[in-house]
Amino acid sequence: MATFQEALAEIYRNFSDEHLLEKLRSGTMIELAVKVAEDELESRGISYRPMPQQEEAYAAPIPYQALQFVTVASSLNSIALHILRARLEAEGIPAIVADANMAQSYSVAVGGARLQVPSEFYDAARQIIADVNSGALALNDDDDVRSQLA
Repeated sequence: MATFQEALAEIYRNFSDEHLLEKLRSGTMIELAVKVAEDELESRGISYRPMPQQEEAYAAPIPYQALQFVTVASSLNSIALHILRARLEAEGIPAIVADANMAQSYSVAVGGARLQVPSEFYDAARQIIADVNSGALALNDDDDVRSQLA
């Protein structure tokens, strides 16, 4: 039975030089995988030195910071919230629709679905939702969307 290290070595033997270097540069490999990949490159006559920022990444991992999501809209109609979510994401604001599946079955009991964004995007999201609701972002009757899509 092959060890994990031997199995990795076999996998890396089948990688192209470029793909193996790309994997190493990604900074996502565990220490054992990095060692096996470096050994494989060395056997091919390729020397690999990690870039300085990669060495720093191994030395000091980025501290975990939880996102705080806040509700910017709620509705019994989860489809409407998904449309708003898509608009927010088009504006660069990450968003999720929470409880959408639950709201489909028990919409009144659970209070509907909720559109949520990270707290730092709350004000911008509320402004975009207000613009959508006021019609400020609506197409004019004479706008030809088909010409823009072509």
